[in-house]
Amino acid sequence: AMPWLPSCVASVLMQTNVHLELIAVDDNSSDNSLTFLRELEDAMREQQAECANCHTVSSEVEETNGEQEKDQWEAFFSMHSGGGDDTASQESRYKPPTPAEVAKLASRTSCVLRVACVDANVRRNPSGQGLALNTALQMSRGELIGEMEADDLRPPWTFHKLVSALDANPAWDGVTSKLQIFGWDRPGMQRYVDWQNSLVEPNDIARGRFVEIPAQRASGLYRRASVFDRALVRYRDIWEVPVGSGTLVDCAVGAEHVENVLPKLAGWWPVDTDFWMRYFEHNLVAGKLDDVMYMWRQYPEQSTRTHSRTHVDRIGDCKAHYLARLAGDSPLMIVGRGKTLSRFVADLKRHGGTLCASVDWKPGTS
Repeated sequence: AMPWLPSCVASVLMQTNVHLELIAVDDNSSDNSLTFLRELEDAMREQQAECANCHTVSSEVEETNGEQEKDQWEAFFSMHSGGGDDTASQESRYKPPTPAEVAKLASRTSCVLRVACVDANVRRNPSGQGLALNTALQMSRGELIGEMEADDLRPPWTFHKLVSALDANPAWDGVTSKLQIFGWDRPGMQRYVDWQNSLVEPNDIARGRFVEIPAQRASGLYRRASVFDRALVRYRDIWEVPVGSGTLVDCAVGAEHVENVLPKLAGWWPVDTDFWMRYFEHNLVAGKLDDVMYMWRQYPEQSTRTHSRTHVDRIGDCKAHYLARLAGDSPLMIVGRGKTLSRFVADLKRHGGTLCASVDWKPGTS
């Protein structure tokens, strides 16, 4: 998470017009992330004591000046976004805020911080995001659940707008926002973001899940009761045991559950893809605001580009599994291109899908 974590945490604790509880989970990091979080906890306690001595602290959320808030955000983003074509150049232009500086920013809002650690004994299993996310979910006390990746940023009005959107759309179980990439600029990623941002209507978002991830999960806010208590229950880290077998194991539930299969584990699915597939399989509804409120940092070493779970083979296998379940006995016609098409057809058959035809099609041809 370091060196980007301090700016990320600051952007969450700067959220205005909401009561927000940030639960930061350290998953046995080795980059001083936990040291920063503990120091920030201490700094926020000191800041609260100082404020209490100066004036009466109100429990009410205070309205903020929109233009002033926008100017402050633009200055913050300019200072903490970095820039450059590689991680080294981004870090050279970036100065993370200190715990005291973050605590001072947080003192202007109604946001609190709680820090948790994944038990090292439980961490013997090969779980990734799922285990950490479940730790936070179990600790959380709110009726609405949001997320944040440790290297990204969001404007201070984000959660207020997301809450307002859910209030205005009671049929929505969750709401996301459009996103903007910053840092390492690559045309392919920009095309993907442009496509994702084009999906705004709930039906378009749901259909898009078999193309790619149709919305940035971390950009959203979700109703605890419908999304977690009644449908998904928890986040998952799904491994196929072994790859190609079709046998799935959730490694986000604790070491005891997976000790007998650890030697066989060879590949896992991306948490984001599995989340959205299960979300729509339960007929949950997701909206998207026509506002850019999630800033997605890009750099060569980010897990989106380097982790095995985000490999095209793993994403395709996950999609094939859920498409076969959705189709049941109904035959499918798959349209694609080259090796991607042949690999997806093979995955679909392996997961029990019935194929009537596959079409090798190049975009722009009839």
